[in-house]
Amino acid sequence: MPQGVCFNHRKLALSNANGEMLNARLQVTALWPDNSIQWILVRMQQSLAPTEALSVGVARRPVPSHVAPAQETLRLSEDNGGFTITDREQTLRFEADELGAFSYGSLRGAVQATIAGHNYAFELENSSYERVTGPDGLIAIALRFYGQITTDNGQTLNCRYRATVYADGRIDGDLSIHNPSAACHPGGLWDLGDPNSVRLDSASITLRWPDDKAVDGAFVTGPEDDAVLLDGSMSLVQHSSGGEHWDSPVHIDHRGRIPFAEPGFTLRQGDAASRGRRADPAITVNTGQENVTARIHDFWQRFPTGLTAGPGELTLNLLPKLDYAHELQPGERFSQAFTLLLAGQATPADTKLAYLQPEVTLDPTHVARCDLPLIGTAATINDRIGDLIAQGLDGHRSFVAKREAIDEYGWRHYGELYADHETDNYAGDGLFVSHYNNQYDPLMGFIRQSLVAPDVRWSNLAMDLARHVVDIDIYGTDEDRPEYNRGLFWHTDHYLPAETATHRSYSKRQPANAYDGHAHGGGPGGQHCYTAGLLHHYLLTGEEDSRDALYGLKHWIRAVYEGSGMLIDIALAIKNHNQPGLKNHLTGQYPLDRGVANYLNALLDCFALDHSASTLRQVEHIIRHTVHPSDAIETRDLGNVEDCWFYVVCLQALARYLQVKASREQHDEAFLYARDTLLHYADWMLTHEAPYLHKPEILEFPNHTWAAQDLRKANVLFEAAYFSPDDPEPYEIKAREFVDYVADTLSNSDTLHYTRIQALLLQNLSPTRARFRPKEPFPPKHDWPENVSAGVFRQMANLTGMLWRALRDLQPRREYAGIKRLLSGTEGMD
Repeated sequence: MPQGVCFNHRKLALSNANGEMLNARLQVTALWPDNSIQWILVRMQQSLAPTEALSVGVARRPVPSHVAPAQETLRLSEDNGGFTITDREQTLRFEADELGAFSYGSLRGAVQATIAGHNYAFELENSSYERVTGPDGLIAIALRFYGQITTDNGQTLNCRYRATVYADGRIDGDLSIHNPSAACHPGGLWDLGDPNSVRLDSASITLRWPDDKAVDGAFVTGPEDDAVLLDGSMSLVQHSSGGEHWDSPVHIDHRGRIPFAEPGFTLRQGDAASRGRRADPAITVNTGQENVTARIHDFWQRFPTGLTAGPGELTLNLLPKLDYAHELQPGERFSQAFTLLLAGQATPADTKLAYLQPEVTLDPTHVARCDLPLIGTAATINDRIGDLIAQGLDGHRSFVAKREAIDEYGWRHYGELYADHETDNYAGDGLFVSHYNNQYDPLMGFIRQSLVAPDVRWSNLAMDLARHVVDIDIYGTDEDRPEYNRGLFWHTDHYLPAETATHRSYSKRQPANAYDGHAHGGGPGGQHCYTAGLLHHYLLTGEEDSRDALYGLKHWIRAVYEGSGMLIDIALAIKNHNQPGLKNHLTGQYPLDRGVANYLNALLDCFALDHSASTLRQVEHIIRHTVHPSDAIETRDLGNVEDCWFYVVCLQALARYLQVKASREQHDEAFLYARDTLLHYADWMLTHEAPYLHKPEILEFPNHTWAAQDLRKANVLFEAAYFSPDDPEPYEIKAREFVDYVADTLSNSDTLHYTRIQALLLQNLSPTRARFRPKEPFPPKHDWPENVSAGVFRQMANLTGMLWRALRDLQPRREYAGIKRLLSGTEGMD
């Protein structure tokens, strides 16, 4: 919503194009600096005819003369940790002792996992609920259940079961299974087969009923297929993607082998068997007393999956039992969404109801009116750059086509982007597997595109990638080294296939010394941390996993640069105090690179949600100890492009901070310090910066990735023009030169389709035009004293302070665990 429009969500309602109020829940998720509503999450349930479109908007709610009490069709009661939901005809009961266990009439539902031949039910640890209520009554009830199992060999798995129950009997749910252990990663290598992995035989949701007669009902293998009447039992298993490259090396197991041999799905009904490529099934059964329809979302995309039905039983095989186990790596999470319909007449038409999922887009005109800082508008986006990005949606080199090219499918891979730029010099015959791991935040880029150039395909790419990043790319553990816990894994190591590292960069099967400076090992590193996409995914969807991942990344990257406060960390900080890319804990100085830029952005993304004053102070502290308005730039060696190009990324983060301060009208000393620093470096850029490829001899690999990186310089110069108290024209002229150069160069590039180039264009799309300057000019430049480095006494004081804090908070068991992890863990660099 635009700033200043509304301060109280209770005065708002959702209305259609005719001005009629709709029953919807409005939940504020972010505020503007003046505490007016910036983002509001809308939840509703609405019936539409096939292909019908509904235009809705948030408007001020009229004050009724009389408010009649809402007639609730759902009622919720809680007792002894369990929940009972009743409507006018039936009762749905979720039990208190076992996660996911529920009853509905004669139906009994259960969640089970099988490990090493043993069946386990998840013991319920905690639960919560939310009434999703609109002005006309209850829309849905959202339930969350958290559980855990401990296997016979002492391994622990965490589980979460979410179910949103609607008044019409629809349940939209998802099940997540998480391995919270730390990986061993000897030598910084992260291969499948880790001793702390858990090998699941299966994971399922099973519905049972007492009458074991033959099942009545129907199923379809896809939303456009004809329904098939059930005849006895049926079983459908999606073994692989069914695509052209279904047996891609993407899918190798810990032995380096493809564990499956079936190119698609198998279907058995009674004694009959058939095969097909890609199934998206739904099934409706009549138990004799109740009717139930079931569907697993993204059935073939997130294979292996299965549906089975027989006398007295219907099972959603989220991970079916096959002739191999499903490895869940330490810090990795498996998740699967599903829909149940506990209503209807068990007719073939009912199966189609399970496919109903809305396609939602926001009006770009409305988005432009909101003037969101990180989104941009047509006024700040260059059309030619936008046209280059649009190629990511269509043709044989689009993001989806590249997904097919390498078969980025299966529960571990779906949503990931193929790092096809790594194939540039590949001369082999087979498929070259390389995973991108959200470098340069294409998640944010997809979301921005879905808002400014609405096409549901951008939104679909964003939703799929967000789930993958949260479940797979982020190291979901608290049991490893602090500088790894909750961190984002790097993309696959340069120039090398992923092998058995999956999405964890480094594999023992990769050769050492593959290129100059090759570390051959490492772990999550601050130079690879992207949070804006997670922030905006949460704002658009209300998905708390994305919000939690955002805060997890903030805590992780803080540990990367600040340390954990343990004595072992202080010893390492002293040892590495002159190491490029790390904070010098003796002088307090941070490096001028993209890692610190990522650190600043992570803090600012969290600040967008919580407006924490301490977070903003931390941002200002980092800026003051990274750059200075009087820096002797010639000593920064910025002409050494291979090692120092990152400085531009840091300036972009500096501009982001200035936007935050300006939006709050805080033109204080901290603002002026950062503003004058930005202008100081921008003035240097006016004289010294040119397109990287104008001097190809200084680059190790002079390819068109460098041309895409030049767009960052345009961003910085346009921001300098906006914040300058003087004539902005020199900055704008230089910025436009960079934009035109990028557009000209990449328009004629045969590598424009590469994921890394597209991600850079998506990330740096705005501003690529001059922003409208404020009516009131910013304060004039300040006269800053010379930047003086910390002397010996300052360094000794810093060291003394670190030691005092470490001794004050000393926990011997924690110190011992830290030393043990360090000695047994990685040796490589990030």
